[in-house]
Amino acid sequence: MTKLFTKVCCALFVCCLFSQQSMAQWVVQGPQTADATPVPVGVTAGAASHISLATSPQGVLYMAFVDAANESKLSVMQYNATTGWAAVGTAGVSSGAAGTSSLAIAPDGTPYVYFVDLAGANLNKGVVMKFNGTAWETVGTQSALQTGTIAWPVIAINAAGVPHIAYRETTVANNPSMIRKFDSATGEWVDIGSPASAQAGVSRHSIAFSGDGKLYWGGQDWARSSVKVYSGEGTTWTKVGTGNTTGGARAALMTVHENVPYLLYQESGSGALNNNLSVYKFTGLGETQWEAVGPMQFSGGGVDFANIAVTNGGVPVVAYEESATTKAVAKMYNSTTNTWDYVATPWGDALSQGLANYTAMTKGPNGNIYVAFSDAGLENKAVVLQYTASSVTSSSKDLDRKLGLSVYPNPSASSFRFAAAGKFSYTVYNNAGQVMEQGQGVGESKVGASLIAGLYYVKLQTEAGSQTLRLLKQ
Repeated sequence: MTKLFTKVCCALFVCCLFSQQSMAQWVVQGPQTADATPVPVGVTAGAASHISLATSPQGVLYMAFVDAANESKLSVMQYNATTGWAAVGTAGVSSGAAGTSSLAIAPDGTPYVYFVDLAGANLNKGVVMKFNGTAWETVGTQSALQTGTIAWPVIAINAAGVPHIAYRETTVANNPSMIRKFDSATGEWVDIGSPASAQAGVSRHSIAFSGDGKLYWGGQDWARSSVKVYSGEGTTWTKVGTGNTTGGARAALMTVHENVPYLLYQESGSGALNNNLSVYKFTGLGETQWEAVGPMQFSGGGVDFANIAVTNGGVPVVAYEESATTKAVAKMYNSTTNTWDYVATPWGDALSQGLANYTAMTKGPNGNIYVAFSDAGLENKAVVLQYTASSVTSSSKDLDRKLGLSVYPNPSASSFRFAAAGKFSYTVYNNAGQVMEQGQGVGESKVGASLIAGLYYVKLQTEAGSQTLRLLKQ
């Protein structure tokens, strides 16, 4: 009886320990209460709005926000786990009141910020600034940065340290997305075209660089959402995939993980479908070459300020303001149950304590995911949370173990080896969805020796199920 009691107690202890570890996945970045279950108290002196996040390649977390404690100017802060949050330069870097902002960090650790200016003659125009180590300075000729007023400024920096910006041009019919890059030789911003033809109304969009250096744009294009990639020359943008990527959309964002684009968009429709979230992943297969990640309209209601990131293990995570509760929440895709599940905090399913606004998200170089928002329960101060990457399980790795599949080496300059526990079949597709090679094997097969350099996809089928993987031929 004593032994049984001891075993039960040990089992309960292990369960409790696992539960605590699961709940401890969120770590408050900044001050918190001294309660048994600590909760954030906010990192800003006053109310924060128009929040954006970015991490440097060195792992330093930055936040830009409209600072109510500094005449609604734009402020930028950085986080140190030992000393906490501190202003980068002086608080209030803009000349006057500011609006929506976007942060990006150059490979050398230099912070850049692109924001809407609400002051004087520059009203509703964009400004790009960088921190030179001692002060903030403008980048390039600001008067030529855009031709008119803008909305939803976005900035991204490539591996060579070249800043690129995107914005919705509100003084042009249908509010197209425009993209420019900075030419350090001339000190001017160079137009590299518009990936979006047009849209009805001004909605969010995004740009991001893939690991192989390609520039992607995602957003609303006419009444639907799409992803496009820059050709690298002139002003030519090419649609990723074929046909209509999605149905009606109100807004869309994208991210790139291991050179594969993911698209998060808000449904446009009537009734329960309106403003619900869905996520697509580019596979190169099927009619549109995109496939839904889990159930569509998984948010179960309207959302605002939705964001997406993908863990190093390949698991999509989204954060947004939930209309039903008015709080900030995060959900992660669970491949085992094919569901989007809340990523809970120690204080509940919601990330915020009160009504949330201006939710932002970024992923650090170590794979940790950061979420920030303005919390009305804390006088609209900014709260920043970190989701620990070590607690994230890769859905693709889970499926690999379940099916006994492996592909190696990948990338490869010669051929690939497909291995499985037993019989399997395979089909290799190119980036246009054309079948390049197919066959069957038992245990292991050598494939792809004749493929030219490029990106491919292989669908592996076993008795236990199937999986589609990306192949990179060098």
